[in-house]
Amino acid sequence: MGARLAIDAKGAREPIVVYDLRGVGDENLPDAADEAVPLSEPIRALCHVVEGKRVEAEVFGAEVIELSSHGAIVLSPRRLRPLSNLKLELRPPDQDPVEIYAKVVSVAPGGSVTLRFTSLPARVDRWLRDVVEGVRKGA
Repeated sequence: MGARLAIDAKGAREPIVVYDLRGVGDENLPDAADEAVPLSEPIRALCHVVEGKRVEAEVFGAEVIELSSHGAIVLSPRRLRPLSNLKLELRPPDQDPVEIYAKVVSVAPGGSVTLRFTSLPARVDRWLRDVVEGVRKGA
């Protein structure tokens, strides 16, 4: 069984416990390709909290320290709540900025934040896969 998370669902009196599904019956779901890889150099990011459909004006910095094709682990000086929505503008060295929307999955006591990407344009999806594959191959 995968990671456990308690969420406050609309209309529920008590938090509901949800799990990261890793398999069905005796069959495991493939996730090795989505495992986050540590980056040798963090990628700088500018972040905005998204409330509803509105992107907040306040911007704060963060560093992406691990990356997968569907999520990331970042370090942020701002305290974030699980299930918050974010807009990130990644600033990879020697490349145009990359814009990604994400949801905060968990916040570790040490300040690292696990994100799950929620919206990826095709160009960004290709870029993420190339970066992750490059790190795996040691490029």
